[in-house]
Amino acid sequence: MARTSILVLAVIAALAHVILSANPVALFSVAIVGLKVTLLRRGMSVPPRWIILPLTAIGVGLVFFRFGGWIGQYAGFALLVILLSLKLLESRSLRDYQFSCLLMYFLAAGQFLYHFSFLSIALVSVYCIAVTASLHLLARPTSTSPSASARLALGMIAKAVPLALILFLFFPRINASFGFLPGDDSANDGLSNSMAPGEISSSAFSTEVIFRAEFDGLPPPPAELYWRVKTMTRENNFGWEMDRRNMSIWQMDKQRQRGVLNAVGQAYNILHEPTTDRFLPTLSYVSGTDYGRILPDHTLRDIQPPRKRISYRAASTRLSTEQKPDIFDPYLQTLSTPGEQTSALMEDWKRVSEDPEALISMVLMYFHEEPFNYSLIPPELGEREPMEEFLFETRSGYCEHYSSAFTTIMRWLGIPARIVTGYQGGEWNAAGDYMTIRYSDAHAWSEVWLEEKGWTRVDPTSVIAPERIEFGMDALLRLWESGRLPRQMGATALSDFLRPGRVELAWRTATDYWYSAEYKWTSLFIDFNSDMQREILRAMGLSTNNLARTLALVLTIGCALLTLIYLVWVLPRPTRLKPVERAYRKFCRKLARLGVARSPSEGPMDYGLRASAALPEKQGLIGKVTDNYILWRYGEVPMEAALINQYLRHIWRGCW
Repeated sequence: MARTSILVLAVIAALAHVILSANPVALFSVAIVGLKVTLLRRGMSVPPRWIILPLTAIGVGLVFFRFGGWIGQYAGFALLVILLSLKLLESRSLRDYQFSCLLMYFLAAGQFLYHFSFLSIALVSVYCIAVTASLHLLARPTSTSPSASARLALGMIAKAVPLALILFLFFPRINASFGFLPGDDSANDGLSNSMAPGEISSSAFSTEVIFRAEFDGLPPPPAELYWRVKTMTRENNFGWEMDRRNMSIWQMDKQRQRGVLNAVGQAYNILHEPTTDRFLPTLSYVSGTDYGRILPDHTLRDIQPPRKRISYRAASTRLSTEQKPDIFDPYLQTLSTPGEQTSALMEDWKRVSEDPEALISMVLMYFHEEPFNYSLIPPELGEREPMEEFLFETRSGYCEHYSSAFTTIMRWLGIPARIVTGYQGGEWNAAGDYMTIRYSDAHAWSEVWLEEKGWTRVDPTSVIAPERIEFGMDALLRLWESGRLPRQMGATALSDFLRPGRVELAWRTATDYWYSAEYKWTSLFIDFNSDMQREILRAMGLSTNNLARTLALVLTIGCALLTLIYLVWVLPRPTRLKPVERAYRKFCRKLARLGVARSPSEGPMDYGLRASAALPEKQGLIGKVTDNYILWRYGEVPMEAALINQYLRHIWRGCW
């Protein structure tokens, strides 16, 4: 039974690795376990070495050719799964199977390199209980049942939970990078430092989570949910790039860098997924943060790419506080030139008015009134004159098409402008009161410089597809999947289409609660750090000036108290004697004072006979007390209450 359970657990470990890493190499270990089962059924325990050695070479070779080596979390654990199956294949003694169980513990812990959800915690806990029960069955194959071993394993793990909780809360957190640990292959690349037509639209169907935001108070309306990441000022034939000269300049205002508590505007917390991008999202125009460095263009940049999940707090305002540029040339220059049709169109606008705000309104009106289409899969543009082709031929594009065209036209009209890339909107989770922003929410918009207002956001997408801003990308994807274009539907019909039914509403509510639980689990447990430890210590009234010393003191006291509780629980407790038992012991003590002490191994009948022989004058009383005690203590029929009381009177009022 124990060997069968161990083989099953090995198969589960291999299949789990296949599912988590999307790697079929671990299926080779399933075949090896199948070979072991076949051998056991035929009465054989271990195959010859000429079979084991080629299988080992094949397994190691598969990992090498699949991953290009053995370094990295996916390659390392694939190799470990194969080595576990090979160890089981050559196992014949009790010690061999016990060692395989220890490898299974390691594989179970390695699962957290892939996922950190509370569901994975539950599954790993069940797996560890099964491994522990298998170890117990190996040690006592005939004297215990599988259910008894499972209960014992569950009890052992339950007893370890308090110690694990104390270590989790108070063991010092080391904020360092360990070079011997496998690299994280799951970090996303973030948004690109350049923007070309079709680049952002390629992420429209990606549901990968980028970050989550939790607001102080009510969240802003959808029209204000612009998450700023990067600004681009260099135009190149309908494409845009960041000016790297501005990346090394950051605001030196300490209040702005670290003054979130005193900063004005909307305050919020962000939990960002692992990324290789140094630029981090902030809402609108950031006014304060406790993480990274704020650049002059209101973007937030980290010194090093945060390849692990990070959380930070920030505050933002609706209006830009950026100072007027010394020169506007970088915001007016273009490498492309307007074509004949575009030049004629701009001349018509200038004849109406040369006021910047009026020109902006006319350009937006042109996008609104002409048959432009917002498409998730826009057509490709030629390299010769992409601007002319987009404005007068295809007239179909994603947010990067419209923001690029608008910003370029602004510069040709003499209005300073730039591109901003980031995210717009997000999915609100009513169960957890937070917002989830995904790759599909990636967006690009424009900013123009107005003399009295400074840098002002202008989003041409809002006049082409207002439902993208009002209802979010999730609603737009639903419309796209249904094959119905928003411009073919009125406002009432669009609202009715997006209103969920009872079944869909119940499903959304259940999904919100599930995602909310995962978010709370991640923010409170997975991302538990030294700052949270400081908050716990302050709540306990302890000093945090020397965090390591305080944590060591609390950890020592906690472990000592827990050890004391365990000892009190484990040590045998004195049994409470019944009145008849206490009376008989007093009877023995009285006989001991008369020179007849009872031996610890002496039964009541032998002791009574010896005491009667030593004290013949007390023979009758000794015999009666002994007979009654034996009848009460070992008799099948319980004594009546009257006899017990008579027995007690004989002892308490004995004549001696």
